[in-house]
Amino acid sequence: MGTRHTFDHGREPGDDRPSVTVEVDGQPTSWTGLVAGGNVAQSHRAQRTRLAALAVLAGLVVLALTAIGSNRGGAASSAATSTTDVPAIVERVESAPVTEVPIIDQLPTTPVAMIEDVVIAWVDDRRHLTIQHLSTGEALPVSRLAKTNLPPLPERIHLIGAENSTWLIDLLEPENSGELSNTVRMVRLGQDLDSYAFISTNPGEDTEFFVGSLWGPSMAGTATAPAGAAVLAVARRGIVVASQAAESSVLLGDGLDPLPTRLGRIVAASPSLVAGIFCDDLGRCSGRVAGWDGSNEVEIWADALGSPVVRISPDERYVLAAGGDTWTLYDLESGSRVSWTTAIRANDTLTWSPDSRSVFWIDDTDVLAHSIVTEPRQMSRVRQVGSIGDRLPGSDVALFLLGQ
Repeated sequence: MGTRHTFDHGREPGDDRPSVTVEVDGQPTSWTGLVAGGNVAQSHRAQRTRLAALAVLAGLVVLALTAIGSNRGGAASSAATSTTDVPAIVERVESAPVTEVPIIDQLPTTPVAMIEDVVIAWVDDRRHLTIQHLSTGEALPVSRLAKTNLPPLPERIHLIGAENSTWLIDLLEPENSGELSNTVRMVRLGQDLDSYAFISTNPGEDTEFFVGSLWGPSMAGTATAPAGAAVLAVARRGIVVASQAAESSVLLGDGLDPLPTRLGRIVAASPSLVAGIFCDDLGRCSGRVAGWDGSNEVEIWADALGSPVVRISPDERYVLAAGGDTWTLYDLESGSRVSWTTAIRANDTLTWSPDSRSVFWIDDTDVLAHSIVTEPRQMSRVRQVGSIGDRLPGSDVALFLLGQ
């Protein structure tokens, strides 16, 4: 329902016309009656005009509020219907209550237990790597350029990337962290410690993939993907490429291999799993989660997988989909799902916490947290961090535990 406002009987300086204003769902409406000065009869007529206007106004407000209540009741009924329309493979469905959070400033502070020993890493628009404690907001010291003896890179090294660039993160010796390449994005593959995929993209052109070691990539392109294809890089495993034609492939070290057609367009990937949407010729779509080779396939609700943000948890038990104000969590172990709504929307920076219990993302001015697995599902604000500035376009946002 709209915000209630009192009628304004005041006048602007120099204005002899009384004005009545009301807001219904935030839309102001005004009624103004003309009053001639110095004549009692005209004054009485003006008074009757104002009273009539108020009576008409009251009737309009009642009708508007009745219509709003009716529309909202219909919307709620429709939402309830959609949450119960679940494939038979889902064993249990829960509908969490709607969470109304009007502004970020009203969010509670994130509990220290959720962010203790957790750091967040990203690259700003000046190409500076930042690694920051979530609990204190303190930034770890890093270098402009990476300082490490290579190759090979030690197992503890993490890589995060942006378009055609890569940064190295060493959480045991953070002062060695910094930019590693300003020409290619690098992804460590799973075969051994010195095997990497190198990704090169140019606007409007095919994406090129090379495979090699830090001594240098192979001289010839291993594979290409058409412009506009989605590229999902998974550390210590490989790369998934999903084309606009709803065909998907994987690169594990020796070229792109097609994934089973029934997996459709892949929207999320983890070291062991891929999640995709398959639609038949009649437009009927289903969501599927399977291994990178198509094994152990599980069917889940397709609608949420079409959301802008889909993430598989680090323990690979949960699939989270966030689109608009609707959030949906799938439990692959139990076969259940739960959906809820909030007034604050996630974006592509969303990433799971290392313990697979919560998610974090960067809003325009703050780092936000959302307890996903625990009850009640609580959204909070990491106040100690505050504004982190602009992010380099395409930059990964990653969470790590100190010392790992």
